Amino acid sequence: MADAPAAPDPIAERIVQVMELRGWTAAELARRAGLQTPTHISTILKRGGERTSGTVLSKIAAAAGVRDRWLITGEGRRDFDATDTLADPKMRNRDGFAGALAGARTLRPQYGDYVWEAVSSSDPMVIVPLTPALLADLADVLVKYLSPR
Repeated sequence: MADAPAAPDPIAERIVQVMELRGWTAAELARRAGLQTPTHISTILKRGGERTSGTVLSKIAAAAGVRDRWLITGEGRRDFDATDTLADPKMRNRDGFAGALAGARTLRPQYGDYVWEAVSSSDPMVIVPLTPALLADLADVLVKYLSPR
């Protein structure tokens, strides 16, 4: 890759590996990861992934379809497969969802099952800690935008 210089550290090496595997440039990976500038990945490759935030690395991993743990540490399997819960990427498949949902229902008892089903079926937001307050806030947003005006 023309814009993938020699990787200075293991995280950057894994980013280069994924770019080569997918046939993406650094700018394409940055775009798919929703990073602010197309040169963000090139900057990471030059300065090293060790100094990059976990949030950014999680976005890169999600965009590339690889596991966060593998990208950050090199441990475990790189790719997801059909047995992974993210094969059905819904909030309800996140670890701790059932407990957080029970707490959220307590915080917002006025919301019906349809609201909680919509929250359960939403995207997993893998980089956000799952708490009852988060689910209650998501329910507030759904009610605000789904209610007749």
